[in-house]
Amino acid sequence: MQELRAIQMLSEPAREFLSDVSLAVNTPEAAEFLLQQLELTHFSTPRAGEYLRHVALNVAPERMTALVSPLEMITGAPLAQRIALADGLNQAARQRGISLPEAATAWTRRVVLEGTRYRRRCYSQDGYRKRARSEV
Repeated sequence: MQELRAIQMLSEPAREFLSDVSLAVNTPEAAEFLLQQLELTHFSTPRAGEYLRHVALNVAPERMTALVSPLEMITGAPLAQRIALADGLNQAARQRGISLPEAATAWTRRVVLEGTRYRRRCYSQDGYRKRARSEV
C-alpha cells in the first residue's frame, strides 16, 4: 500500500513516462507498477491494452487473480478499448501457456461477443443502406 501512495504522489507525466519504460522491463515488479497505474487511471490511458497485456505476461503467477477486479472497473469503457484489453489478456495467456482466472475468461468472452454483435449490426445496417440506395 505504501508503494501505491508513492506512485500517486508522482505527477501524471512522470507516471506515464515510467509506465512506458516499464513496458520494456519484463519483471513482476514492472507488471505490478503497470497494474497500479491502470487502477489509478481507471484504464483511461490510451495504452491500457498494452499495459494490461504486459501485466498478464509478467505478473507473478500467484498474482494473476489481481487482474480480475480491475476488469470490472472498465465495463463502461469504449468497446474498442475493451476489445484491446481482452485481446491483450488472451495473447498473454497463450504466450505464457497458462489459463486466465475464470472471471477474466468470462469477461473476455463477454467483450468478444459484444464486439461480434456490434460488428454484425454495423454490417447489417451498412448492407441495408446499400440496398436502399440501389433501389432508389
